[in-house]
Amino acid sequence: MFIRDLESAPVGELPGKWRERLRPSGVVEVIVAGSEAQRVAAYSGAFVPSLSPSDFNRLATLFLAKESRLVERERRVVAADGTVHAVREATEESWANDWRRDSDHILRDCHLRPTLSMEGTWSIEFREPYLKRELRIYFERNCVMFLQRRAECLQESGILFARDLTPNLLQGIVSVLVDRAAADLFCFGNSWLLDLVLGFQSQVQVEVGSGTPAERLGEFLAKLAIEDIKVRSHFFLRLAMLIREMLDREQLRPMVHSLLDTLVALRREEGSRPLVLDLIFELARRLRFAPHFEVYSWVRKLLDQGTGAERQSIASRVIAQALGSGPRIFDFLDIVRAWLPEQGREMTRLSNAQRLALEFPFALSLRIARDLPAERYGEWPSRHLIFAPFAIDEASSREKIGMLVGWLLEPSGRAIFPPDPKDSSAISEILRLRVLADLIEHWGRVLEGDDPLRICSEGRSLFQVVVEEVSTCTDPHERAWLQRIWKEKQDSYTRKIGELGRERRDERCRLVERRVWLGDLRDRFAALVGMGAVGAV
Repeated sequence: MFIRDLESAPVGELPGKWRERLRPSGVVEVIVAGSEAQRVAAYSGAFVPSLSPSDFNRLATLFLAKESRLVERERRVVAADGTVHAVREATEESWANDWRRDSDHILRDCHLRPTLSMEGTWSIEFREPYLKRELRIYFERNCVMFLQRRAECLQESGILFARDLTPNLLQGIVSVLVDRAAADLFCFGNSWLLDLVLGFQSQVQVEVGSGTPAERLGEFLAKLAIEDIKVRSHFFLRLAMLIREMLDREQLRPMVHSLLDTLVALRREEGSRPLVLDLIFELARRLRFAPHFEVYSWVRKLLDQGTGAERQSIASRVIAQALGSGPRIFDFLDIVRAWLPEQGREMTRLSNAQRLALEFPFALSLRIARDLPAERYGEWPSRHLIFAPFAIDEASSREKIGMLVGWLLEPSGRAIFPPDPKDSSAISEILRLRVLADLIEHWGRVLEGDDPLRICSEGRSLFQVVVEEVSTCTDPHERAWLQRIWKEKQDSYTRKIGELGRERRDERCRLVERRVWLGDLRDRFAALVGMGAVGAV
């Protein structure tokens, strides 16, 4: 009956109950009950799958290098009277020797074999796929100490930071370490992650003394700070990969938070300070949008604790992170905007992070304006970091631009523009409106272009949203000042045009076009609030 059912079953659709009847009984138990080399091979195939033969050999050799057994050997000894005696002695021998001598036979005993993939690469896989799952279950239920020793071996070797790891082997090592830490929080606590980080010592010529893990980490970072930048970058990359995997496990997130707390505390130490900042900001850059990771809460701590040049350095790094955010720039802006002070807070009581939040939209806009070449004005999709995302997500443009304009006009922001005691008209609010007026003009040129005969229609529509949001977020007094500032700018263009000789015709034409464009801007702005057209000057 069973054979008849098999013959009538569609190809590739063998029911699960029939597969169970075809499985050899007790295979898992036989494999695990074998030699230490056999157990290591079975473990490697189950927990670090799809390795190339060379990677599999490397991993198995690493696991077996410190595993040994007593082997009784016989040797002949010639006595003083010339007689020969056989002497049996117990000697210690590494299991790695067995693996080197007979690895192919060990793989066969574990039902492992080389398999050729569709891409033409070889990997070591189980002959029966179900063995991988069942061996994992068996090890996890019956061989806890064996699993712990494997994880400790990986940690002590520092292989996580080895430069020559293939992607499959690297991912497998990370998974093994994270799985064990999640399964045994008592043994793999906060100090485990610090010790794992210190495993990078094995890959560079850096040694640290004794002390607490935090003290050793501080000494290590101070010495690593003078290493080549490629060495540091490799260290940052591997640590970020490990942390990303840990963040997927709720029970491991406190370990990551503890590491960051340690790093912030180490910032106070002169020697390790430069690399601490580098490390935190590299983690922020690589993991800034990772779920369950609010690294900027630690950046804020660094900023609030910093003074003088250090504060400026951290602020510059935050701007650099924003510039690297690409289409997710508004996600990043939301992070910094959350640092804004509550309404009514006195300027003298602002923290460094709150002050940066007030300055940030101006500083970022200035940096973008400086870096964007004029020949990119009027292009669509826009190359401007703020406006580029709207080519993909036009529906959100009004909400996000409204948020940005409201940020620029944040009431507390007046305080970051100190008044000029020599000029009674240069009060904080007017100074801020002058910067805003220049910024709006620049945005218009970026979105619509400098050539009035080739205005970008998509850019013009988006800039109209900007003008409407500025009108909505300003009061009548502020709108009047914006009109006045743009009129002064038109007048300055008129004076410059008059000062240029006829031989500088191209420059005169550009200034005329800008003056006319400002007149158009004033008309559009006035029309929104029913002020009537003011006309181009």
